[in-house]
Amino acid sequence: RNKSLGEIAGDLERWYNVKITFSDEQIKKFRFTGTILKYKPVDQILEAIKLTSPIRYKIRVDPERSSEIVLYNR
Repeated sequence: RNKSLGEIAGDLERWYNVKITFSDEQIKKFRFTGTILKYKPVDQILEAIKLTSPIRYKIRVDPERSSEIVLYNR
């Protein structure tokens, strides 16, 4: 309920073992209300964020380390 994208990113990092970075610190302040189902793939959660805000994302897969997700403002 009314969580910032920065807070949500911390949850996603823990649940999915990914590293989330922001291209602009201001987008951490975007606020969301809703339910995230942990068993859904992370890209489905990111798509929901993309559809409900001006936030976009890129996923960089690194098989030797955690994948990185970059969030940016369109």
